[in-house]
Amino acid sequence: ESVLLQALPMLIDMGVAVVYLSVTFGPYEGLITVATGTIFFIMAGRLVAESKAASRKRVNALYQEHYVRQSGLLGWQTVSAFNQIGYEDNRHANAVTNRWLSEQQYVMSWYISIAFQTVVLTSGLLVSAFLAVSRIQSGRATSGQFAMLLMYWSQLTSPLQFFAKLGKSMSDDFIDAERLLDIMKTKPTVENKKGARPLKFVSGNVEFEGVCFSYDGRKGTIKGISLSVPAGETVAFVGATGAGK
Repeated sequence: ESVLLQALPMLIDMGVAVVYLSVTFGPYEGLITVATGTIFFIMAGRLVAESKAASRKRVNALYQEHYVRQSGLLGWQTVSAFNQIGYEDNRHANAVTNRWLSEQQYVMSWYISIAFQTVVLTSGLLVSAFLAVSRIQSGRATSGQFAMLLMYWSQLTSPLQFFAKLGKSMSDDFIDAERLLDIMKTKPTVENKKGARPLKFVSGNVEFEGVCFSYDGRKGTIKGISLSVPAGETVAFVGATGAGK
């Protein structure tokens, strides 16, 4: 939609502008217009490419902040039980600060890009204006055509700025979609071998023999437990607080 309904008509408008300015003020005016547009596109493309790192850092910081906030709010019972409210508060504050700094870097890079683009367009207008004034002084153009040049140049710069914004928005959209693309490309770590026969499960039992387990090694949670669970039965481990393990 953006390419067909906005970008393509603006490209046609730029082509008409180059031809009209070349006929009105000579071929050098058209050359200046083409050179300005080319330099603008090259610079805008490089700046958008260099801003990918800042945009990706901003997106990652935003996801991290959302994750920290949700984990702290959804697990508030556990946080309160283990007296970790201050820790979660500091962790959330650090995530917010990191996201804010990333956004500031991202916005600043875009403002710098706009500044360079404005310098290119202003330089092109300055050269075009000097050329038009020289033609007016020699009697090959009129002051009304100079006013037309200023009006037409403002109509010419808007498509260029639109293309720069379109490239930036498309780059940001692709970066936002990277996580989704990563998920779609992720392959399961456990796969059946090629030619594996389907499992025909009839019945079975689960046996534990001398199983030990601990969370941090200082205190054993399960010490040498042995049990057999036949098919169709359910066995649960319940801790001292009544919570299932």
